Amino acid sequence: MKAAVFILILLSLTACGSAAQSTPTPAAFIPYVVKLPSVRVFDGTGYERDAAWLREVFGAVTWEGGGLVELHACQGDCPASHVVTVLDAAGGPVEGYSVTWSWPDGSVIGYTDERGMVGFAMGPGAYYTPPDGGPHWVTVNGSRLDGIGMLAATNHEHIDSVWRVP
Repeated sequence: MKAAVFILILLSLTACGSAAQSTPTPAAFIPYVVKLPSVRVFDGTGYERDAAWLREVFGAVTWEGGGLVELHACQGDCPASHVVTVLDAAGGPVEGYSVTWSWPDGSVIGYTDERGMVGFAMGPGAYYTPPDGGPHWVTVNGSRLDGIGMLAATNHEHIDSVWRVP
């Protein structure tokens, strides 16, 4: 009896299709994958680096959502501010765009100038030591860059960000 059940199941499976037959996958079962554009990383001399370099030098810097396109390190003698640049889809500056600069107990909103730029001052509380990330984060169009601040024992070394919005 067990052999008869096995043969019946085998025949049923064969009738449903086999590897030799090509059965199209219904659209509802095809996985939909969205690939976000990669973020380009540049050191203080303008040389392009990778994410491993960013983590090694600046610690736990992370981002989520789309829109972030470039990170630029300010190394050496730097101003104590994080500069956000906002560009349109064609790469031109966006004036008057709202950007939120945050820290653990507060935030402030700034607006980009005619160059698409807005700067946020960082005080003594912005210093941190990798592999930790900095205490600040910036939000542009619902996307967020976390772990930014100034490297301890430096003259304000930090990263600045460039975003592209629709």
